[in-house]
Amino acid sequence: MPDVQNPLGSAPVDVKVVLGKTKMALEDIINAEMGTRVELERMVGQPVDILVQDTLFGKGELAVVGNHMAVRVTELFDAA
Repeated sequence: MPDVQNPLGSAPVDVKVVLGKTKMALEDIINAEMGTRVELERMVGQPVDILVQDTLFGKGELAVVGNHMAVRVTELFDAA
């Protein structure tokens, strides 16, 4: 049953988790093959960015739940 107090509460939104970013030469991207490693600016163990509708929403850490990858939210940012 929809929430009468917040009718938008059940609206679907895009959620993305960004593991890291980098810059690469177009030539390196074109020549990439299976097994090519791409170094990211972020180190192992650092928080990942959680974006909602392409806006930074919070930070989290990677976790495993059963056989699935998950993100544990560790910090939420003020929407204002």
